[in-house]
Amino acid sequence: MASQRDSRAPTVRDVAALAGVSPMTVSRVVGRVSTVNDELRGRVLEAINQLGYEPNRTAAAMRNAASGGMAVGLCVETIENPFSASVARGLEGSLRAHGGLLFSASSEGDSKAERDILLEFYRRRVAGLVVMTVCDDHEFLIPRVHPKIPIVYLDRPALLKGCDQVTTDHLAGAEECTTHLIVQGHRRIGLVGSNLLGHPVAERFEGYQRALAKAGIQFDPELVAALPREAGAAAAGPAVERLLRLPEPPTALFAASNSVMMVATQTLHRLGVADRIAHITFDDICLDGIPVADIVSPPLSVYAQDPLELGRLCGEAILRRHTETQRHEPTRTVLSGQLITRGSGEIAPR
Repeated sequence: MASQRDSRAPTVRDVAALAGVSPMTVSRVVGRVSTVNDELRGRVLEAINQLGYEPNRTAAAMRNAASGGMAVGLCVETIENPFSASVARGLEGSLRAHGGLLFSASSEGDSKAERDILLEFYRRRVAGLVVMTVCDDHEFLIPRVHPKIPIVYLDRPALLKGCDQVTTDHLAGAEECTTHLIVQGHRRIGLVGSNLLGHPVAERFEGYQRALAKAGIQFDPELVAALPREAGAAAAGPAVERLLRLPEPPTALFAASNSVMMVATQTLHRLGVADRIAHITFDDICLDGIPVADIVSPPLSVYAQDPLELGRLCGEAILRRHTETQRHEPTRTVLSGQLITRGSGEIAPR
């Protein structure tokens, strides 16, 4: 849930008042002027540390934006994922059209790493942040970063008031995938996913359950393979094997992410059942625009997001915030994906 506390950032005058010096003295200390005596410098630095004062960040960001030279920081879980890489390309293209530059970093699913990355981006005077967050809250960004510079939440709910969000409709996409398998005649549909309680997989899990309910199929938790976040996609292999060893195994599988599906597909082929178990995944797998899903047999049926457009829209949101003359209400942009039927999701139950 979005949160907000007093967002007023400390000023030079606040530091001066706490340190018992003039604003000019504070400016000289910040500017590292050597004529300030050590005693005054120590008082000013102590006040700066106590208040969390950050000099000239907003002004620098705005000067960069006005001159067409803004830099934006992108924090994703892992840039190795083709989805994240495509988002970065879309965002970079949007910024480059305005003379901007993109910095990117991976949190590797670690909330502490994400905190460090975002604060470091800010220290490097970025004009905005795009975050695929793994944190539960972003209170640490108040008031040092937010609302000084715009923050856009990518594929995740906004954790701070006043921030824009750009996402895919994960719930509807997962519901469409599961419904597609039901239409093929499947009633025992397994789900394999990592971090089912975290965004956006939680929405996909809900979409899966909603499709079952609409079809009058009772939800069976035994058919759900919930992978711990720390285990990674590699845990999908043993999870698929466990599902197929059930007394009444699933006749179809829905993978909640492309990384999970890559391992699940490999497992189905290794077991020699890839042509007997229907399988479909949320998110396509493309390299340089070429669908990897077409290479395997049967080719993978997927619900494809548009990561390039997601990235582009994030860039547009940052640019829009820097050009608006007054603060507008936050926007939530939701894109629909596309179900692409290639063969694996059209296998009938046996």
